[in-house]
Amino acid sequence: MGNIQNKNRIDWIDAAKGIAIIFVLIIHYDRRAAGRIAALGLMFCVQLFFFLSGMFANCEKYTFKEYVKRQAKALMLPYAAFSVINIIFHYIFNRGLSLAAFKEIIINILLARRNHMLVAAMWFLPCLFLVSIMYKLLTLLIKNKKLLLLLCFGLSAYAKVFMQEPILPFSANQAVRFLVYFSAGSILFPYLKDLSMEKFHCQNTKVKAALIVYTIVAAVLIYILYKKEYIIYFVNDFLFYLSLFINTVMIISFVVIISVLLAGFKPLVKIGQNTLGFCCLENINRTIVNTAMAVTGIGFMPDTKLKVVVFNFMAMAAGYVVIIFINRFCPVLLGKRRKNNS
Repeated sequence: MGNIQNKNRIDWIDAAKGIAIIFVLIIHYDRRAAGRIAALGLMFCVQLFFFLSGMFANCEKYTFKEYVKRQAKALMLPYAAFSVINIIFHYIFNRGLSLAAFKEIIINILLARRNHMLVAAMWFLPCLFLVSIMYKLLTLLIKNKKLLLLLCFGLSAYAKVFMQEPILPFSANQAVRFLVYFSAGSILFPYLKDLSMEKFHCQNTKVKAALIVYTIVAAVLIYILYKKEYIIYFVNDFLFYLSLFINTVMIISFVVIISVLLAGFKPLVKIGQNTLGFCCLENINRTIVNTAMAVTGIGFMPDTKLKVVVFNFMAMAAGYVVIIFINRFCPVLLGKRRKNNS
């Protein structure tokens, strides 16, 4: 959701981030009400974020010390700041906070373990920080990119099969699990950065036909995943992970294609440019909308897929006002640098 900022933004990448954060917020609100939409999102949205974050790893440009410093500023500083903001909001909205509850919140913030956070999505920031440092260290040891990607795949498969529980500090086992997607994003960035409809139109007929056929086949397979939650099932743990990995890669590639098509849709691009803000403000945004509805007497119970989607878009609209304010006065909280320093 955040990484070292590139002053030259790429619209299709921002569009892809926008798609991913929409799924993330729907999943975190109510998986049961969201139904298969949430089930589909769980298959790819976190992996897609790591893949897109890896595209801006810039590992070769900085020394290890410089890289850690930049990543800490881009990820851990917003994590710390929004943790404080959410604690204050939680205290005010709940009209107090017991000492035991406060200690538990602080411990969970320091440990940054997935599924233990005050704000569900914020585990991603420390985990991404850890993933980026792991990848940087690996690039210092292994120069061959194919070998590097293969090693990351092996580590990720091992973590998925043997390191699921317990969730370690900074979600370290999750970091290893998602390392392959970050590395794939970093390695594939030079080949994907210039994707556009103009590039597509410049291709010969055979390439165009192949891309169209792949898109249709991927859409059909994703629909099957949406309905059944799997395409191929293997009893063996590693083969099951491999099938899940293939499914995820297929969905990610489809989202990339759709994102290129939607790169000109500015609202989605704007959402993608501010995913860190939507991630860290999700509880506050929903509370604002709920409170506004209660004050105005509007009855709205998000108990169906459509209502969950509508409610989350309302919360995102409310949050965007806050994000505009933060972008104007303190962009560093969103992992960004001021324009005159870019």
